[in-house]
Amino acid sequence: MHPDLDRKKNHVKRLIVECYKHLFRHHKHNMEIWRYNFYLYQLEEMRKARLVRVDDMKTKIDLSGLAGFYPLPKNHKFSPLLITPNINIELNGFSETYEQLMWLPNNQEFANQFYLDCEKVYVAKGYSKDTIINNMVIQLLLMNGYIEVEDLTLSRITEKANRETIAAAKFAVVKKLKEIESEKTGKK
Repeated sequence: MHPDLDRKKNHVKRLIVECYKHLFRHHKHNMEIWRYNFYLYQLEEMRKARLVRVDDMKTKIDLSGLAGFYPLPKNHKFSPLLITPNINIELNGFSETYEQLMWLPNNQEFANQFYLDCEKVYVAKGYSKDTIINNMVIQLLLMNGYIEVEDLTLSRITEKANRETIAAAKFAVVKKLKEIESEKTGKK
C-alpha cells in the first residue's frame, strides 16, 4: 500500500515505546494512544512543511501573519503523549481543586512519594502546560498501579483513582516542573 505511511506509523510507535517503555508491563500497548500520537505527528509534520504557490513552485508562501500558526524547524523531534483529549478533559475537571485537597491528612506524604517517582517520568515537550502536567500524572498513576494501560482507552481514570490520589500526583508533578523550570532559569 503506502510503505512511507507504514514507516511513519512505526516511527511513532517506536517513539512511544522508547519514552514510556517502563509503563507497558507485559508488553501491553494501547492502539488508541498509537492512533492519537500518529495524528499529532502528522499535524507536526504539516507545521514543518514548506508551502509554495501552486502556480509557481519556487515561491514560498509566507504564513507569518496567520494568527496561532507557528512553523516548526525540520529537525524538531516529535514528543509523544499517553493522554487523549478525553483524558485531558477528565483530569482537568477532576483535579481543578487539587491544592485544596492537599490539606487532607496524609496527602502531603502521599504527594512526596509521587514526587520521588517523578524522576522516572517522561516530560513531553511542545504542548500546553495542562497537557504536560496531565501526561505526567497519568504516568505516575500507571507506574504505581492505580490505573492500567486499558483504562487509557476507556477514559475511566477518575473511576479508578480517587480525587486525593490524583491531587497528590498533580501536586508532585507541578512541584517537579517548577523545580525543572527554576533549574533552567538559574543556569541562564
